[in-house]
Amino acid sequence: MKVACVGPEYTFSEEAAAARFPDCETVSIEPPVWHVVEHVATGQVSCGVIPFYNLETKRSGTTFPAIYAKLAESGLYVTEVVKHRIEWCAMAHRPLGNATTIYSQEQGVGQCSKWVDRWIDGAKVVFTGSTAEAAVNASRDPASMALGSKRAAEGHGVPIRARGIQNDPNNATWFYVIGPSLHAEHDATCHTLIACRGTGPDVDQLLDLSGVEVSWTDSWVVDRDPDVALEFIELEGHCESAASQAIAALLEEHREWARIVGCYADFDRDGIVSVMQG
Repeated sequence: MKVACVGPEYTFSEEAAAARFPDCETVSIEPPVWHVVEHVATGQVSCGVIPFYNLETKRSGTTFPAIYAKLAESGLYVTEVVKHRIEWCAMAHRPLGNATTIYSQEQGVGQCSKWVDRWIDGAKVVFTGSTAEAAVNASRDPASMALGSKRAAEGHGVPIRARGIQNDPNNATWFYVIGPSLHAEHDATCHTLIACRGTGPDVDQLLDLSGVEVSWTDSWVVDRDPDVALEFIELEGHCESAASQAIAALLEEHREWARIVGCYADFDRDGIVSVMQG
């Protein structure tokens, strides 16, 4: 079984995919993130693992709207949500304090800003496209340091000088596991995700009109352009439940189109603010 994730090799996304699927082949796909969706949709891999929320930054990069748009249009489903702890490491060939350049993703410097301010004085910060690219640069530049994952340091042969340097020791990223079909084995405590396009009554209005009772719902607009108006609704309950089917039917009736795009076990939401709104 092949599992796709955002590449290049040794990113936190690959680390999360390998942790969730330790016996599977991990295939790192070059950014942007929605390329992972395309690989799953075309059958090149069995499933994909894509980030959608980070505890520190409150979102997962600038590709956030595109991820949801691609998911809605792909015919794929969210089958699981995985929470992966993010442990940032400082890697360098020389001891701490000797680096003249720091290579890092912009998110890395932000998520490790307290450590960087305390330990690095006067070093030039060079932003890279990925944590893996930062590690590659550090492997080639003995006067530099990189911020990245333990996996990246080991993969590129750069000694780790410090671990757990992130501002929040509980820093984590949540990932969607996406695949070509829904998993029907989830129980009634799981959650259903519905995508819809077009303007119309909001979800609360539709629920009031229909009389459908749902214990918990949330919704977020991905694209506010009136010509697009892409919205996602998450509700408590199995996708095959009467309530989920009724809400999907109401949305389909009052919007341009609507479809169920996910069904997954509930997950640890501690730290997620306003769910996926970024």
